[in-house]
Amino acid sequence: MQGGPRLTAAKRNVHFLTFSYTADTISDAMVAKLKAGLVVRGVFERQNAGGSGADFNRLKQGGVDVLEDGNCYILHHKVIVIDERTVITGSYNFTGSAEHDNDENLVIVDDPATFRSRSVPRFSMPLPSFALPF
Repeated sequence: MQGGPRLTAAKRNVHFLTFSYTADTISDAMVAKLKAGLVVRGVFERQNAGGSGADFNRLKQGGVDVLEDGNCYILHHKVIVIDERTVITGSYNFTGSAEHDNDENLVIVDDPATFRSRSVPRFSMPLPSFALPF
């Protein structure tokens, strides 16, 4: 699965925003990181959290701090931020279809300055300032 090696190399934290994950390998890696003592937090689009094959419950049962989006609009993000340094994003949906059937793009930026920039604000804003739990 794309981005998997970066995820398994995480040392401190993993944050994510997603329309949906159906890739058990990604969810299992996140649960493993949580069990290894890392902070793992994220948000799923509400309408897809209970969708066919969605890993929302798999993550929740694994202890991951994962919430359903409370925004009235569709959360169509596909973002994983690792150790406040590596940003994984693109059209890639972290699904079997994205991996094998679709024409997707995935960008991995490994630069702490990018994380601190305005390009990834959702993970650094205080809770009262934004609808998401970051």
